[in-house]
Amino acid sequence: MTQPVIIQPGLQNFNPNKNPILQEDNSSHSLKHLCDLESVTVQQDLENDLQGGCGSSNTYNVFGNNGQALFHVIESSSCFCRWCCGPSRQFQMEVYSPNERDPMLYFKRPFCHCDDMCICLNCCCCSNKILVYDNNKEYLGKTIHRFSLFGEKFQIKDQNEEIVAFIKRFCLPCRCSKNIEFQTVCGNGINNLGVIQKKWMGKHASGISFDHESFWISFPSTLNTKTKALLIGAAFLLNVAYFEMS
Repeated sequence: MTQPVIIQPGLQNFNPNKNPILQEDNSSHSLKHLCDLESVTVQQDLENDLQGGCGSSNTYNVFGNNGQALFHVIESSSCFCRWCCGPSRQFQMEVYSPNERDPMLYFKRPFCHCDDMCICLNCCCCSNKILVYDNNKEYLGKTIHRFSLFGEKFQIKDQNEEIVAFIKRFCLPCRCSKNIEFQTVCGNGINNLGVIQKKWMGKHASGISFDHESFWISFPSTLNTKTKALLIGAAFLLNVAYFEMS
C-alpha cells in the first residue's frame, strides 16, 4: 500500500526530487544538529552581556523548536570597531554546541571594500553580507543585500554562488515595532520556505534600554542543513543591519 505524502504549508507543487534544497546532503558533523528541525529561536544572552559592560561583545543562545539548547554564539570583534563602527562593524561569530569545545559554525561579516580600501561605513555601493563556514572552515555560502525600490531583498547563495533562497520584505523595517517579519522564499522566487521574525521579549528587569535581540526562524524540516545554517546566519545579518543601535 502506498503511503500518503504530507506536504508542509507553503510547499505545494514543490517537488523534492527536482529541488536539491530539500534533499539532505553529506553535511559535516557540525550541521547534524539542524536535522529535522522546523524552527530555531535566537536570543541575546543579556545577563552575560550586561555584566561585561557596554564595551563587551554580544553573546547569544540558540534553541530548537522544542526549546532544547542547540548553540551558544560568541561575537568576536575589536572594542574599537564596536565603539566607532557600531552596526557597520566587521565581526566573526563563533557558534558552539553545548557539548563541544570547538566552534561548530562561523558567521563572518567582512568590511565593506571600496577601491581596495577597507572602511567601516556602509554606502549604497557596498552590499551588506554575511558569510557562513562549517567547523572545518569550509565555505557554505552567504547572505547578501540587493538594492530594491520595493522594500528589502536579500539573496542567499550556496558555496557555488547559486541562489537557494530570498529574504523579502515589502517595506523598510522599523526598529520601534515589537514584531517584524521577513518572508523567506525558495530560489525560484515562488515557493515559501518560512519566516524570520524579530520579536520583542519584554522589558528587562534592570530597566536598561537595550536592543531587543530575539529572532524566530522557521523552515521546512526537510530543508537541507546547509540552507538552514545559511538562514540562521541571515538572521544575525538582519539584526545588525536593522535593529542594533549605534
